[in-house]
Amino acid sequence: MRILNSFLCLSIFIFASCEKENQETPSENNNSKPAKTVVVEPIKPKPQPKPRPKPTPKPVPIPVPLPDPTPDPKPEPKPEQPGFSRELLAAVKNWTKVSPHVFPLKSVRINHELNFKVYTKSGQEVGSSFMPAGREVVAVGLQGTTLTVSPSIGARMFAKINIDQTDFKQGVAYLFELRKWQRRRQQELLANQALAQKNSPSRPTGSPASTRPATKPVKSGSKSDNSLFEDLPQPGDYGHGKFCICGDCRKKRLAQTGSLK
Repeated sequence: MRILNSFLCLSIFIFASCEKENQETPSENNNSKPAKTVVVEPIKPKPQPKPRPKPTPKPVPIPVPLPDPTPDPKPEPKPEQPGFSRELLAAVKNWTKVSPHVFPLKSVRINHELNFKVYTKSGQEVGSSFMPAGREVVAVGLQGTTLTVSPSIGARMFAKINIDQTDFKQGVAYLFELRKWQRRRQQELLANQALAQKNSPSRPTGSPASTRPATKPVKSGSKSDNSLFEDLPQPGDYGHGKFCICGDCRKKRLAQTGSLK
């Protein structure tokens, strides 16, 4: 019994000692260094992105009216010199028989100086006049290869020169080509008139249709046909040379002389 009491007392003593230690421990902790205070900073809000500026609308361009299209420049007319065609050579018998209706032919240039002589009706020489090369004369006749020329229309002064010392052949070729062009144009006019009459409304009954053409055609082989140059303009330089027969020179010649209508 005494042992049991001793054991209980010992147990109580040990329990009391442990409790006392537990009570003294906080005091020891209080005497130690104070713990660091942690300051928690507030979380800053993330900056919001700046809104993108609205794009400035581009100005609407005012439509500029387009200029009228410039037409392409017309090509410059090319000079067209008449040649010695087979048709021409056949008409003048290779320059051995030129129709007398060719004469007088003006604007014939001489390539050799001439001495013009004046004769009376009886054939006596009464005077003379000198003309240098390069001047233009009037051809009044041809015998073989010898051309008789005069200073002007109606002059009583004459001289003789070889046909190859002049531009007489070129002048004849020029007028021959113009005559061909005139005939072709006349045929086109007659054809257009006939077509217009054919397509026109029928005439009233009792009114006979006129069958006579507005322009009298030139009959082949007639005297008028042989007069190759009677109503044609004389040669003249309108930009492409004296004998040019291009359309541009023909128009200028027509405007100045009124020929070749």
